[in-house]
Amino acid sequence: MAASGSTAPAGKPGRRLRIPLSLKFATVMVLMAVLLLSLGGAAALWWAYSSAERNAFATQQQKAELLAERIGSVLAELQGQLAWTARPAWKNAGIDQQRADFSRMLQQFPVITELFYIDARGLEQLKVSRSAPDSVASRISHANEARFTETVSAKAWFGPAYVRNGAELWTTVGLAHPDGGVTVAEFNLAFVAELVNAAGQEDATAFVVDTAGRLIAHPAKSAIAGDGDLSALPQVAAAIAAPGSGTLASALTDDGAPALAAFVEVPGAGWRVLAETPKSAALAPFHTLAWQSALAAAAGLL
Repeated sequence: MAASGSTAPAGKPGRRLRIPLSLKFATVMVLMAVLLLSLGGAAALWWAYSSAERNAFATQQQKAELLAERIGSVLAELQGQLAWTARPAWKNAGIDQQRADFSRMLQQFPVITELFYIDARGLEQLKVSRSAPDSVASRISHANEARFTETVSAKAWFGPAYVRNGAELWTTVGLAHPDGGVTVAEFNLAFVAELVNAAGQEDATAFVVDTAGRLIAHPAKSAIAGDGDLSALPQVAAAIAAPGSGTLASALTDDGAPALAAFVEVPGAGWRVLAETPKSAALAPFHTLAWQSALAAAAGLL
């Protein structure tokens, strides 16, 4: 008989499940394959996304720069002609010669409709127009008008776009003289619309706004029809806030779809040229590679 306090013999230990070495090896190999395919696919997708975005930005930036250069060249030529009237030789040439020079400028620049010479007191001394009789020494006061005060203050001034004759968009450019007088030109912005329309593409849009985000030219919008204020668009707000040039990945198209945009400042005028493309079109190469990578990963796992 067993002694008091003794314990019964322990039972036999349970059998441990033994995994075949070949299965362990296969499991490790599959996990390594999954890891390598995942890392390789992620790297390829990241590179494809970055490359597609960079290419889209570069394309839009180039388009905006080219359009800004073309608009700027027209404005620079116009300013160069106005600068001649600020020289002492023109001031001393006499009213007949000044009037002849204004008439010649109207012939050389069809976009200009009116030219004014306003003296340092803000009084109109000469006006040459396409649509009205010329006026000499009318002494009409422009002293409190922006065309005079803003030009005197800024030395070279581009006014806001405005609707004229109910169907045309115009603006004002003024150049200050050393003696305090100014030369002012009123000109049609139709040439900007022509350049914008020529720069358009099926999957991209280019347009121009002024320093406040008001529309100057757009292939699908019209400032005359009430589409003038685009300042609420993210790309327009960014362009107004940042002089020079830049890009924006959080832009929006006219219908609210995500887009990639680039913007460039027009030299001298301060206007902004924006070029944008929908993200769906810009990232099409990335989407293609994503599908290819998914198929390659599935084949690799098999």
